[in-house]
Amino acid sequence: MDAHSKHDARLLESEFLAVVVVKCEDRKWNLHKVILVSRPEWFKKALCGDFTEAKTNDIVLVDQDINAVDWMIRWINTSALDPSIFEAEDTAYESYVLLARCADFFLLDDLRQLWLDRLRSRIREKATWAQKAFNTCPDHRDQVRKKDIVGLLKGAAKAYELNCDITKEAFLEFLKLDHYCIMVDHQFVESAKAIPAFWHDALERGHAVFMESPLNFLLAPWFCVNCQAEPFAEDGFYWATVWCEGAEILATCGKCFEAEA
Repeated sequence: MDAHSKHDARLLESEFLAVVVVKCEDRKWNLHKVILVSRPEWFKKALCGDFTEAKTNDIVLVDQDINAVDWMIRWINTSALDPSIFEAEDTAYESYVLLARCADFFLLDDLRQLWLDRLRSRIREKATWAQKAFNTCPDHRDQVRKKDIVGLLKGAAKAYELNCDITKEAFLEFLKLDHYCIMVDHQFVESAKAIPAFWHDALERGHAVFMESPLNFLLAPWFCVNCQAEPFAEDGFYWATVWCEGAEILATCGKCFEAEA
């Protein structure tokens, strides 16, 4: 028997080619044991340790979102996420939070980093949208429509419901990137109040900024103090820093900020 044949025989005897049945609510997935134990640390411990699951090759998951489990399993098998998961604005942020919890639970650091990068990118885009709304609307109290923020706040609500610190921080980062301008908008305020813990944290951080630079909440910058660029005249524009000097509101654009970094 050659070396490859001996290796194959040992692999078959080890039962690593056995089928593992993973169940969550009314769904089940038939997966190869060798794939499961070679990727997520959680499955490796469950299927190679002195546990019932290692003997029966059956795993029952509880207190997990069934869709997030499905996304995770597809990622384990393909190393890719279905982009359609995050296409719909009203559900994308919540999907990120659910996938985050799943990745944390199953000790999938690379998946966790992937969703975190995507969530942060999406939140940066949303903050730029909020900045533009504040800059271009003459009445800053009512520039946001409910449908524009429902997805964002659904994500924040889920992050606080699951008490997922890293995603809670991501949604608070949205306010920081927007320089807290959206907190003077009536629609945003009324919608955010429905998430008491999030609104408490938002007020706490916003208050600190307001005490230092109260005009941030009232006046939009007219131009970049470095390059004199007009706000949002070009694609990709965003305000990187905003501050007050006396009764004047000053700001630097993203292009200047990145050039100095």
